[in-house]
Amino acid sequence: RPLFPGQQQILHISHPDVAKEIRRLLDHGTPPLIGAFLHKNADTAASFLGEVHKDEEEAPLQLEAFLNIEDPIGSMYHIGTRARVVQAMPFLTHGKDGIMLDGMQLLLQGIDLITLDSMLHRGPPLKVQISKLRQKPKSEGDKDITRAYINETMHTIREIMKINPQFREHAAMIHQGLERLEKGDPHAIAHFAASLTTASGAELMTVL
Repeated sequence: RPLFPGQQQILHISHPDVAKEIRRLLDHGTPPLIGAFLHKNADTAASFLGEVHKDEEEAPLQLEAFLNIEDPIGSMYHIGTRARVVQAMPFLTHGKDGIMLDGMQLLLQGIDLITLDSMLHRGPPLKVQISKLRQKPKSEGDKDITRAYINETMHTIREIMKINPQFREHAAMIHQGLERLEKGDPHAIAHFAASLTTASGAELMTVL
């Protein structure tokens, strides 16, 4: 699943070189910023989250294999989210042949949307050139339509919260999210609503 601006998401880092670089950035004292881009292949994305697959024949593409692809960034969506590492915790993860490796669990806070322009260094970690995504301004004639969509979306979110047990369990968090939304910002509302769904990564990317 992609990380939306304004939302938080946990990411597990299992590659030692990537974890080492994150620790180096954290040692500077300022929470580092990273680019979060979703892989087009769902299994590849699962691999980067550090999931363990017991069946080797069904194992997802590993980081080394991914970086050996002729065009690694071609297998990623080119719209992503600039995120701040707000918390990092070390953990042990299973590596190749059952060897325990040092990993990291990161709590990311999405900031804004970015585009993936080019690859600078294969890494690991992969380093790329990015630019901030500029949203197209709405014309005056679109304001009434946009406001109608915003009101309907907010109403739908609140109605679903009343009948969905899963949403009721996280009602406090969802209400906080609604309160943080910038009034009248259709992008923030669309991102928040999409993050509450069980849609696939590809479907969520159409919203992002």
